[in-house]
Amino acid sequence: MHFKQDFNYFAEKLLLRLKDYYKDTYSVSITEVMKNNGNIRHSILIRKEDETLTPNIYIDDMYDEYVSGVTFSEITSKIIEIRNSLNTTAIINLDFMDDYELVRRNLGIKLIGKENNDRLLADVPHTDFCDMTIVYYINMENDEIGKGTIMVRNEFMRDWNIPLERLHYDARENMMRNNPPLRLDIVDMLIEMFIEHNNDGTDFAQEEIDDYVNELELTRDRQRHMYVLTNQSKYYGASAIVYPGMLEELGNSFESDYYILPSSIHEVILIPCYEEEHGYELSEMVRSVNETNVGVEEVLSNHAYKYHRENHWLEPIPNLMN
Repeated sequence: MHFKQDFNYFAEKLLLRLKDYYKDTYSVSITEVMKNNGNIRHSILIRKEDETLTPNIYIDDMYDEYVSGVTFSEITSKIIEIRNSLNTTAIINLDFMDDYELVRRNLGIKLIGKENNDRLLADVPHTDFCDMTIVYYINMENDEIGKGTIMVRNEFMRDWNIPLERLHYDARENMMRNNPPLRLDIVDMLIEMFIEHNNDGTDFAQEEIDDYVNELELTRDRQRHMYVLTNQSKYYGASAIVYPGMLEELGNSFESDYYILPSSIHEVILIPCYEEEHGYELSEMVRSVNETNVGVEEVLSNHAYKYHRENHWLEPIPNLMN
C-alpha cells in the first residue's frame, strides 16, 4: 500500500511539474499501459494538438531511480530531454490502418502465455496454441521516430471486417517471408555472443578468448546438444515454433522427440531426447530461471514442453511444485 501511495504521489507531482513546464503548448497526461503477463506500466504522454502518434515515456524505472536518490528535478529534466529529442513534428499518416490490404503487409505474430494475460486477451484477437496463445501486431517504421509496433485490437478487426482466420494466416505468412526461423547450436551462439561483446569494447587478450572458446567446445563434447530457435530479427522469436510445419521439421531433423524450453518470448531452447525421461527437472529449471533471470514481460511459460514426433503432439510438462 505504501508503495502505491508513494508512486501515485511521485506521478502526480511529475504531472504537475511537466504541465507547468509545457503550459498550453502540449497536453500532458499519465496513462496505464497493459503489458505481457499482466504487467502494468505507467506512461507520460506529452502531446501536441496536431500529432497523430505520441510516444510513451515510461516512468516506473524512473520512480526506482527517485527512490534510490536521484532528485525530482533531475528526473523531470530527463523526461523533458527525452520528449524534446523525439522528432514528432512531422505528421505521421496513419490512414493506411483503415485499409486492411495495406496493413497486412506489416503484420506480425507474438507468442505469449495465457495464464496471466486475461485482461490483455479480452481486448485483442488471439489464437490459442497449446497452453499459450498467439497475438498480432503491426510493424511501424518511420524515418522520424524509428521503429515500433501497435498491437492489433478487437476494434481494428471490426473496422477491417475480417475473420480471425484471415488475420492469423496473413500475419504468419508475413513472418515466414520477412522474418524466417533461425536455429543455432547453443555453443555456437555463446561463442558468437562472446566475440561480439569483445568487439564492442571489452578488451580480452587473444589467449583469454581462445581459452573461453575451447572451454565451450569441451562443453559441447561433454553434454547433450542444445539448440536455440528464434527468428532472423531475434525479436518475438519464440513465435517461430508456430510457423507451419516447424515442429514436425525439427523432429525430422533430430530424428527423435524433443523438449522445448521457453526461455523468453524471443527464443526457445530445443533439446533432442534420445532416452526415456520425464522432463520434470527441465520444467523446474524453466520456472527457476524465469523467477531469477527473466523480466516479467519477457516470460513465455513457466514449464517445459515435449514434442512427440510420432503423433505430432506438443505436451506441456507439469511443474512438480504445482
